[in-house]
Amino acid sequence: MQKQSGGKRRTQKKQKENVASFSSFSGVPSSNSLGKEQNRKDGEIFLAAATATAAAAATAAAAAEEEKQNREQQQQQQQQLVGIVEGGGVAQAKGKNENKNERDEKKRSGKKAAAATVSTKKRGVAEAATATAGTNTTKTTTNEEGHFEYTLGESLGPNNRFKILAPLGEGTFGKVLECYDRVKQEYCAVKVIRNVPKYKAAAKIEVDVLREIGRRDERDEFHCIRLKESFEHEGHACLMFDMYGLSLFDFMKKNHYKPFSLALVQKFAKQLIKAVAFMHELKMTHTDLKPENVLLETPGYVRVVSSADVNANNAANAAVGTSACTMKVPVTSAIKLIDFGSTTLEDQYHSTVVSTRHYRAPEIILGTGWSYPCDMWSIGCILIELLTGDALFQTHENMEHLAMMRNVLGHMHADVIKRSSKETIEKYFNPETHELRWPECAKDVESERAVQAVQPLDIMIRERFECEETGTLLRHLLSRLLEYDPDTRITAKDALNHGFFRLDIKENVYTPVTALVGNQTSVANAAKTATDRTASSVVRNVAPTNSKARSQTTGGIRGTCLDKPSMATEIVLGA
Repeated sequence: MQKQSGGKRRTQKKQKENVASFSSFSGVPSSNSLGKEQNRKDGEIFLAAATATAAAAATAAAAAEEEKQNREQQQQQQQQLVGIVEGGGVAQAKGKNENKNERDEKKRSGKKAAAATVSTKKRGVAEAATATAGTNTTKTTTNEEGHFEYTLGESLGPNNRFKILAPLGEGTFGKVLECYDRVKQEYCAVKVIRNVPKYKAAAKIEVDVLREIGRRDERDEFHCIRLKESFEHEGHACLMFDMYGLSLFDFMKKNHYKPFSLALVQKFAKQLIKAVAFMHELKMTHTDLKPENVLLETPGYVRVVSSADVNANNAANAAVGTSACTMKVPVTSAIKLIDFGSTTLEDQYHSTVVSTRHYRAPEIILGTGWSYPCDMWSIGCILIELLTGDALFQTHENMEHLAMMRNVLGHMHADVIKRSSKETIEKYFNPETHELRWPECAKDVESERAVQAVQPLDIMIRERFECEETGTLLRHLLSRLLEYDPDTRITAKDALNHGFFRLDIKENVYTPVTALVGNQTSVANAAKTATDRTASSVVRNVAPTNSKARSQTTGGIRGTCLDKPSMATEIVLGA
């Protein structure tokens, strides 16, 4: 019994050990180890939470440190970039910055994911700032009206070929800039067209017209400006020309609107009509002839005192060059016709309204259709403006314009009026008598006074020119240019053969500003002396490359100025 009891106790102990062993193997805790197992799990949970908190804190600290390093790096890059831009090494700085970014990227590759994300964002900002800084050094923009905006010294054209030096003029078409051609090493004028569809279309027409003119006038004898090159810059069509002097309008403006001499007007008129005759032979109508679109080839003038102004009362004022007693006379009478953006070919669509208001022909106002004769009307208006210093028809309204025409030229013939539409006739004329409805349709009293101030053509010419033959021929030419009927208006070819151009009109005798007593000289002699003394610089539109002097700002395309010779007469070259 005792042995059995002892064997039974050993058997029970063995069974308990086997159960404990099985429980340990299967992962099921025994009743004796449940408390210890629970405590162990609680400890592991606490440890895991503490570890996660520490990891989050480490990640945040790493991100903050990375952000600080990136901010310091960005500041260093910008400081380096500014220093290198000032020294002219933008490309080198950009390369160094990129290499540095690559090295930093490798160092940061082992960081936590959150820190790497922050670093990538900051790196992108730094690179964007660097790219913007590099772009701003040559940045050009287009304003909301389509005009080209720039900063002096910026580059223009393909491969930064042209350096912008100064503005030359601005109009509805765009801007004209004086530039330096780094390839040909010479100054030039670049016409930058507005980035607006209709002006870009006009620029394309102008390029085509100028190329055709250049092809048909290889010897450059028809006084039309020559297109050297054309290109596009940031959406703006650009046309490159040689440098010339002031426009006839700007010259008169700087001369206090004093008229040109009859001898000069004769020379201007012959060249202008020759240019227009050449265009008409090519089946082209310019449609925008005006003094602003006629340039002097040479940008110089002679300041003189007219012999009529030299007397005891104003000699002192004249000696010091008072503008009221002196006048400017161009060094040369050579001109160039410009601005072919509105040129229309014979078989192209003809817009209803063309020409600038002051130089607009009556057939355009009445809507009866226009062609080559509208250019001849404009020439007539231009010649009178050059002879008087004032625009012939200073108006901005059709009825007033027609009333001024009636004062200058007399009544319009009924046959011309009847070509208009019924609505047009009723608007401007009495349908039965075809008399102009003036002054009953005048806009106001000021308009009536403006019309009354306009003189008839005969009186206008007779008061200014004493020579009967000269006055008669000039008056006849102007009346033929300003005929109401475009069918009978003189053509450009016939105008070149008019008797006025066969007259030998002598240039006025002028007294030099610095030599009021004796030594009178003609403008031609003064100009010849000036150009002889500066022969090396008078080569057409090309100044010495080391010459720093340039012409004053003009409204047209200007030329490089010549050295001022030492003469009794004040010769100002590059006005």
